[in-house]
Amino acid sequence: MFIAARPSSSRLLAASPAVRGIASSSRVLAAAAKGKSVRAPAGPKKAANTSFSKKPAAAGGGGGGGGGGGGSKGSLSLNYSEARPVADLSSWPKLYPEIINAEHVGHPTTFSAETFGSIKQFGLPRRSEKELSDPSGPASVVRQCTLDLAKRVDAVREGSSGSSSLAITGQRGSGKSMLLLQTVAHALNSGWIVLYVPRCSEWIDSTSSYNYNPATATFHQPALASSILTKLLAVNTPLLSKLNTTQTHKLDGESDIEAGMGLVEFAKLGMRADVPRAAVGVLEGVMAELSGQTEIPFLIAVDEAQALFTRSSYLTPTASPLESYHLTIPRLFLSYISGSSSSSTASSSADSDSPSTSSESTSDSPSAGKTLTLASISYSTPSLPPTTTLLSALNQPTGRTTLHAYTKLEPVHLANASGVETFAVEGLGSKEAAGIMRMYGKKGWGGHGDEPYLSSLISSGGNALEFGRGLSRSLSALV
Repeated sequence: MFIAARPSSSRLLAASPAVRGIASSSRVLAAAAKGKSVRAPAGPKKAANTSFSKKPAAAGGGGGGGGGGGGSKGSLSLNYSEARPVADLSSWPKLYPEIINAEHVGHPTTFSAETFGSIKQFGLPRRSEKELSDPSGPASVVRQCTLDLAKRVDAVREGSSGSSSLAITGQRGSGKSMLLLQTVAHALNSGWIVLYVPRCSEWIDSTSSYNYNPATATFHQPALASSILTKLLAVNTPLLSKLNTTQTHKLDGESDIEAGMGLVEFAKLGMRADVPRAAVGVLEGVMAELSGQTEIPFLIAVDEAQALFTRSSYLTPTASPLESYHLTIPRLFLSYISGSSSSSTASSSADSDSPSTSSESTSDSPSAGKTLTLASISYSTPSLPPTTTLLSALNQPTGRTTLHAYTKLEPVHLANASGVETFAVEGLGSKEAAGIMRMYGKKGWGGHGDEPYLSSLISSGGNALEFGRGLSRSLSALV
């Protein structure tokens, strides 16, 4: 079938006598029939957009205009009604270990550029990302829970803590993610090796490649393992360079790694594109080495950790859903949260659609040593809330679900979460709420008295998220 070529736009314009506009009023059409030329009536004049203003040209002819615009008559500037000048937070103290004490509870603080730069290598938590990206710089308020959790971290470093894992719990919006971020900053500033995971839910959302490993009957995630190693090295290389492997590690498809190799060199093996299958084994080995040594304390901080205790979006070759413990990376971190690498072996089942989680690593189970694992149970992903099984195992309120003898609980997730010590984040105290109010005031939202503060605190019930939202709405209405 022949299709005629479409004429070019230039030919169409040349053939058309009325290219500047089409008028349809009866007066114009009548005049056109008599051969007269009549201009179409102008429409109503539009009101000026008050959001823009035109700056007058500089006196003297504007000979020094930048960007080659010396001959321009003016420039446009955007005037946003809620725009605020960037606040100067330089007078606020940095969140260093000496600041985290009872005297500074309720005081706003900032993160040092070096510390926050390290945190950004790992990524920012979902709910706090916008707040931490404020042009004025990342800031937070020291709370009593900040002080309490920092004491637990220091106790592990000194070897006086008997707990190697804590689940951070609290109602939605209580400030768990910010608390975990503050604790990560405290550990970085205290000389810890830190592995921070701000968005654990991305590990089970089927966005990373995976393959079945018949030797371990698990599904490996080599690209994810390599990404974790890359971030670990980006932040901790100076400290990791002081450590060597202390045991033999068997890697998938590679020769055994003998003791004595530098830990940085060992970790880089898992980042090589030519041996992708080794990434999972290298990550398991690096974490085993870090948790087994006592020279440098090691912090594993996982936000959205509820993702490790639920069904994933991944499927088997027969389209059966995979639980998180069927995947090597979630299974590895579950072993540190539960305190034993053998805790999830109960997941084996009779059919191939539910593979066991026996580990390929020859290392021993994680040692308490100077390793602390913090797992924040988050509500920031509405599609992935904490399950009834997890809440039941942690002795947390189950919302509208009433537990009874016939409540269906997933046995492996129940076993992995049972016995994990919890750290509860309570509501805001009056000093802490006042500190948040000071943050708003410094950023140009202050000067309206105590009424917005009191009404927001009462209506929020001490919930940090709701208090901030209520305060923002109240102050916006007064501007």
